Amino acid sequence: MILVESHHKKSLNVGPMGKAGDCCTERCHIICGASERCSPVQDLAGALGISTRTVNRLTTKYVGLSPYTMIRRRRLQEATEWIRGNADEALADVAVRHGFVDQAHLSREARTLLGLTLTDYRVRTIRP
Repeated sequence: MILVESHHKKSLNVGPMGKAGDCCTERCHIICGASERCSPVQDLAGALGISTRTVNRLTTKYVGLSPYTMIRRRRLQEATEWIRGNADEALADVAVRHGFVDQAHLSREARTLLGLTLTDYRVRTIRP
């Protein structure tokens, strides 16, 4: 599917772009892939030569999530992976490292997307 994983080489006919699947597979990591941080949707749109609105429509159609939701989830995933591997690091530092404005921003995202506070997350995932 489009924008899910770079190793998918399935061609998808998506209107004026033609076989966008092949084009997107090479560039899908621009949003949320192997890089350290998720890039803005504008970067993906520019790489594909399409508008940000078209990126939004395509990801919603083929992935079922908006690019913004994908980025939010990936950023939180990266932060929680970091927390598991670096249990002693202050949450404020983790927040800044992963592109959150502050610790409160990271904490709100965790409660919204995980249904847990970060303290509860640490207790459940980190074993002494």
